[in-house]
Formats: sequence, C-alpha cells, structure tokens
Amino acid sequence: MQVVRVGPDDVSRAAPLFAAYREFYGEPFDHGLARDWLAQRIERGESIELATAHTNHRAQSVYDRHGYHADEHYKHYEKPLP
Repeated sequence: MQVVRVGPDDVSRAAPLFAAYREFYGEPFDHGLARDWLAQRIERGESIELATAHTNHRAQSVYDRHGYHADEHYKHYEKPLP
C-alpha cells in the first residue's frame, strides 16, 4: 500500500473516499461537501489526520507498518461536519 499526500490536483479523486469514510460513520454521502472540505484544508495548508478506532487492530497494523506512532496520552475529539 502506498500512502501519498493529497494535493490540489487530487481532490476530485480523493473526495469519494472521504465521502465514503463519512458515510461509514453515519453521515450522508456527499461528494461535493467532501471535495470542498478537502480543498479548503489543502488550500489552508492544514493537515489531515489519519485515525482509527482503538479496536480496529487491522487498520492500526497498517499505520504501524508505515511508521506512524499512536499517541498514548491524548484522546481525540471531533465535531461532525455540517
């Protein structure tokens, strides 16, 4: 598996993946909203975090293989997108 940073030219290709990610967590699938949100983050130079549930050991092993380190001290909080 190759992990790459999404740039401005990649937003249209990445948006369906992000929209599906939101749908998996109970939000409606919205390609336009996902595309706009990603484009804004890239334009502002804000990072996009990779995260997984504490019980998703399969996904965690992918992060581990690619050199990511889990934070053992802080919990992550988020607010759903409008």
